[in-house]
Amino acid sequence: MDMGNVHVTTGLLWRSTVLFLIIAAIVVASAVRFVSPARFRLLRTYAVASTFAVWFCIWSAMSLLFWDSVYAHVFPAWARWFLPFPMGIGFAAAGLLVWHLARRAGDRCVFVFVFLGGLLGPLTHAWAVFRGIVAKPPPLLAASPLAAIAVSWPEFTIYFAVIISLAASAQHIVHRTHGEKGRQA
Repeated sequence: MDMGNVHVTTGLLWRSTVLFLIIAAIVVASAVRFVSPARFRLLRTYAVASTFAVWFCIWSAMSLLFWDSVYAHVFPAWARWFLPFPMGIGFAAAGLLVWHLARRAGDRCVFVFVFLGGLLGPLTHAWAVFRGIVAKPPPLLAASPLAAIAVSWPEFTIYFAVIISLAASAQHIVHRTHGEKGRQA
């Protein structure tokens, strides 16, 4: 996708942060209601698989839509179609760690999973800022590094609320299709 004359500004990022916070509050509340703590403890495999699938899709979309305008400025050309795989695997591994940590949070495990998953946003966006994401691609030159990092926490919180909801849905489908054996995965 050619972003042409589109420029991401600091103001746009801060407004997006507020919008994402509102959306995150709704999506997280839904995930907490939809996924009980007892069910969460059964979702390890499903959470990892859902994390891989979501991040593989996100990076595939970014490689397809924003490569030329943004990501080609910070990644080598050969990485365009390769990146979705290691990003999916890397985030799936991080999702497994987050799941294990959240499992220890008792009745708050779903909220903790989503919160910790959200914290991966500032970590990865700080790395992207270090790599030049707001200094090299023309559409991002008007964006402040702080705003680029701040927008990522509610953004990733939404992703991880969707991930745990997808995991619970997948577990439910497998359980209904395969009976009690699907519950053990």
